[in-house]
Amino acid sequence: EPHLSVFPGYSEIDKTELKNKFVYKNNKEAFNAACLNLKNLLKEKNYTEYKDGFIKKYVRYGVIGLGNMASAMIGGILKKELYSAEDIIGSDKSEDSVQKAAKIFGIHTTTDNLEVAQIADVLILAVKPQFFPEVIAEIKGAVREETLIISIAPGKTMEWIMEHFGRELKLVRCMPNTPALVGEGCTGFCCYKLVSEEEQA
Repeated sequence: EPHLSVFPGYSEIDKTELKNKFVYKNNKEAFNAACLNLKNLLKEKNYTEYKDGFIKKYVRYGVIGLGNMASAMIGGILKKELYSAEDIIGSDKSEDSVQKAAKIFGIHTTTDNLEVAQIADVLILAVKPQFFPEVIAEIKGAVREETLIISIAPGKTMEWIMEHFGRELKLVRCMPNTPALVGEGCTGFCCYKLVSEEEQA
């Protein structure tokens, strides 16, 4: 059968290894058919095509902005084993930040904020406050109604954020403090009325 490699964050068809298998060595049609069968199987299992492979159609956590506070949050989630690396995708405009997060945490990473907004169940906005208008303008059309949005930006009220999105949101505003950087933080938060008790928990 065709080989299926599983990597942190997504599964892809390993075409090199597949080509080397005897049954497909000199049969391009069989190889292509096997790839198509795998693609269909993954889509049935709620995967979607992503870059050169496949990713879960909706990952649990998306993080826009991969600075110090976002890294502390991702590290805490993984350390406490709340979710696995394959459940998290992060974006940053800095290629260095993207590569660093991928290397340290093994999460999906991209420089495209829109990708993250489209597939995240929970979307954490962790960019600096001055970049909020730009980021919201970029992603507001991609965020699904059921997506839970978490903002950690100081000075940006829920009213301000929803005004820029142009609609009501499942929105949580939280204020982590600096000890969170070493896993010892205390975070205050408030939720908009659309956030359920289950989501608050």
